[in-house]
Amino acid sequence: MMAILIQKCVEALKGEAHMPATVTPAEKTEMNDKVLSAIILCLGDKVLREVAKEET
Repeated sequence: MMAILIQKCVEALKGEAHMPATVTPAEKTEMNDKVLSAIILCLGDKVLREVAKEET
């Protein structure tokens, strides 16, 4: 998962204060959105795998 987050702008995980000063507010928002969606997708995939293991 860390590889995906690095690809999706790991600076966003550290918070806006740690982002380069050259990054515009719009770019910061976009980076945050990308990281959030990557986390949700990874968690969704993990949950799907766990549910698939369950027997009814």
